[in-house]
Amino acid sequence: MSDRSKLQRVLSCTSLPSLPMVGVRVLSLTRDPDASLDQIAKVLETDLALSAKVLKTVNSSVYGLKTPCTTIRRALNFLGLSAVKSIVLGFSLVESTRGLDGGDGFDINEHWRRSIFASAAARTIAQRVGRCDPEEAFAAALFQDLGVLAMFTALGAEYTAALGPACTDHGLHAELERASLGFTHCECGAALAAKWRMPDRYVQTIQHHHAPDGAEADCRDLVRTVGLGAMTASALAGADGANHLPRLLACANQWFGLSAADMAQLLTRIGQAAAELGRLFGKPVGQVPEPAALMRQASEELVNQQIAAMRETEALREKNEALVRQTITDALTGIGNRKKFQDEMARLFEESRTIGRSFALVMCDGDKFKSVNDTHGHHVGDAVLKELATRISASAGAAAVVCRYGGEEFALLVPGVQVREAVAIAEAARAAVCNPAFDLSHTPGAPATLPITISLGVACLDPAGGCTFASPESLIEAADKALYAAKESGRNRVCTDAASVAARATAAPQPAAVAPVVEHARAAAHVGETVECATSGAIASGQNGKGRPASMGPARVLLVEDDSLAARMIMAVMQKCGGVEVEWVKSVQAASQRLAEGASNPAKGLSAIVADLNVAGGTAIDIAAMLRLRPSTARLPLVVVSASDDAKARSLCTQAGITEFISKDHLIQELPAWIGRALPQGVRSIAA
Repeated sequence: MSDRSKLQRVLSCTSLPSLPMVGVRVLSLTRDPDASLDQIAKVLETDLALSAKVLKTVNSSVYGLKTPCTTIRRALNFLGLSAVKSIVLGFSLVESTRGLDGGDGFDINEHWRRSIFASAAARTIAQRVGRCDPEEAFAAALFQDLGVLAMFTALGAEYTAALGPACTDHGLHAELERASLGFTHCECGAALAAKWRMPDRYVQTIQHHHAPDGAEADCRDLVRTVGLGAMTASALAGADGANHLPRLLACANQWFGLSAADMAQLLTRIGQAAAELGRLFGKPVGQVPEPAALMRQASEELVNQQIAAMRETEALREKNEALVRQTITDALTGIGNRKKFQDEMARLFEESRTIGRSFALVMCDGDKFKSVNDTHGHHVGDAVLKELATRISASAGAAAVVCRYGGEEFALLVPGVQVREAVAIAEAARAAVCNPAFDLSHTPGAPATLPITISLGVACLDPAGGCTFASPESLIEAADKALYAAKESGRNRVCTDAASVAARATAAPQPAAVAPVVEHARAAAHVGETVECATSGAIASGQNGKGRPASMGPARVLLVEDDSLAARMIMAVMQKCGGVEVEWVKSVQAASQRLAEGASNPAKGLSAIVADLNVAGGTAIDIAAMLRLRPSTARLPLVVVSASDDAKARSLCTQAGITEFISKDHLIQELPAWIGRALPQGVRSIAA
């Protein structure tokens, strides 16, 4: 049977619920602009039982009349036609389903319990936000699941089987109905309401209450109000109510600007109203959950979901990082491969061009390495390459990016240093390789020890010192030429690119005696001492891992973020990095005050700033401008995190000289990576 045929089978079922005659006549009169209240009162008074129920409802706490109402005419005068019509339609709908016994697995009492909660919620929310008639919202909410009653009446067990015995989440019903039957209770109920000639606004509500934004614009507020009523029913009447609160709170805020505190108050009123309506309709709603406890449970559940999501994201990040590491790691030596070198060279070159930070390239090549392979075999050559990588990496420290460039050639990329410091680092690497001789006693067919030396060429990109290169390739060529010069002049030595030396000499003449600095650097490489060059204060060797002297303790990072949840999330991300102290402020003004403190007190100096693009009092670009005003902070790294990852935002940040731009969508992956490159590891969070 086709989807439309099944729907037609439901709509043509002779035992479908139908409005009692009084309800039909009231609907007809309310559509007639010439009908009087007296005419409507006479119709209602023909049904004494219904009249009694209407008067009982009018005089209940739901409407809160100060003076008791004893006649239908007075009820119409006191409450108006809309309120009385909603009451009549409500009782008419209940009466129309009196014959349903809830067999075939369908719980008719649970259906009415949910409907009463939904209608009480819709009316209460409408009263609070004032965007639609509360009585219209009440009646529309009662009728929103009319299609459920019709589908159960016509299809019986076929319908309950489509939902499944374990499905207690009403929000999933439409999806399950469409998958199994080809249409939903929303479509069926709307068609039946149109057949009953109910107001079009009711038809729209029935059809779109699960997706209110699909309703026509002129009745969207009504549909949204009824939709919130349905979500409230899931929260207050469902077995897992707390799980439905996050969506309810989000939609209430998005559609009507209601806060969580507003909804907490409304939930209390809704629970009281639902209990009273249940008594009036003869459909008790049972125990009403305590809203405060429900909100606490929902908050705990939301935190648990966030933690689970973070763990899942972290596991995925670690898996992705492992895959990325495989693509940029040399399989033999375990250090970066040629791709890693190219990526880091491009990044550092662009960073230097953007913010003017210097960086050095050191090219290293094993001396007479061909003879090792020819004499002892390639397996011995491989062992030598592994040891070369280990010694060069250890001597350079974590501040340098060490890669295997190809064959027996290695490359060191060292950000933030100038020629003199780069020469010291290269000399430390040379010394570490040549002394002591390589221990190959565990390598079959190799001599017990083997003396190995390397030659090194240094080139430095230093915009402030006047040494620039047109492209990464030209910098590589300069370092290669210096390496070739070291080979030609006898091997086992360090040579420097002539342009780098000339530019450095012009910017700041070198001391006459360089050798003591070099020897000092060699010693530092072995004992972990911090070496600072007098000309720039940059670290030559013995760093604690990320470009900061070990004696200075953890790096201090200032976090500028006015969203408390986002700030906590950012600090949670950084907690895995280690060795960083985080101070949190919420505005540009507070950041300015903190920078001033650092300027007047070196002990409070900062190592970096992480800021949201848009914060209270301005933007991260304003913070960048403040940094550039002071010589002491002009080169302080500033990382911007932003929910907006568009090209214009990135361009503005680049023009402002901001160090790094990270989308919040990639925060978990990119922020720790940046910290790993630029700062010590570890985080302690301090809320300022």
